[in-house]
Amino acid sequence: MLKDRVITASIAGVILLALLHYANQTVVFCLFLAALNICLIEMNSILTGHVYLSIKKEHDKPWTAKYNMHFNVVSMIAVSFLYTVLVWTSSGEKEMIFGVCMLGLYTYFILSSGSIARTITTLAVFSIGSVYALFPWLFIWKLYAMGDGSLYLLLLLFIVWSSDTAAYFTGKRFGKIPLAPNISPKKTVEGAVGGILAAILVSYLWNIFQAGPKLPWLGLTLLALLGSIFGILGDLLESTFKRFANVKDSGFLLPGHGGLLDRLDGVLLASPVIWGGLYLLL
Repeated sequence: MLKDRVITASIAGVILLALLHYANQTVVFCLFLAALNICLIEMNSILTGHVYLSIKKEHDKPWTAKYNMHFNVVSMIAVSFLYTVLVWTSSGEKEMIFGVCMLGLYTYFILSSGSIARTITTLAVFSIGSVYALFPWLFIWKLYAMGDGSLYLLLLLFIVWSSDTAAYFTGKRFGKIPLAPNISPKKTVEGAVGGILAAILVSYLWNIFQAGPKLPWLGLTLLALLGSIFGILGDLLESTFKRFANVKDSGFLLPGHGGLLDRLDGVLLASPVIWGGLYLLL
């Protein structure tokens, strides 16, 4: 298991770094769009798995595989269009287009769902899935577009993933006090502290070796602290969804890790925090 995690992380890390460094903006946008849709489908699969069981218990018409496919295709098209609009259009236009599209989508789902139970759950699943997948990727794009391309996006990734890795090994070696036993029994307070300290250390190394403007050390420390905490909260939030739906992983795309959402859950929740902190510091 650990061997698979290391191999997958190493290969994916090299590919990601190469793309962020050498690919042009259009290619990176397409990469983000593909990742967004994978996260959306994985979140939909988590939520609809629970919805199927809930509706079945109510003796209503369950979500069939055909309806689930229809729902996923509509969601992917809608979210892809909205992401493209929010990234590439001007400020005045994007709010109007976003509002009209969301109103149209909700109307479509209400008219096409076929029953009250399915309508309510369709709207709930789409709202949670689209918000969870769409808006963090806007901040990830902002981080990529901020300054020297991938410089600040890499800071986000370094903070969250170093925290996650250190928390795993620290918790495994020293962990005694459960952090959130009802959500993720294996996570410990000691692991979280180890992850936060690792994130701060890695952010210092990033600041020393990066070629852009140096960030003030106190501000960087607070940024790494908050980024690590929100990364942990993102992990716990996804674990809450998975426990709610009684599934172990969001998918199977990454051997040893599960789905893409399992690897990016902390990154998604920490992205607006890191972007906001950098906006204030730069």
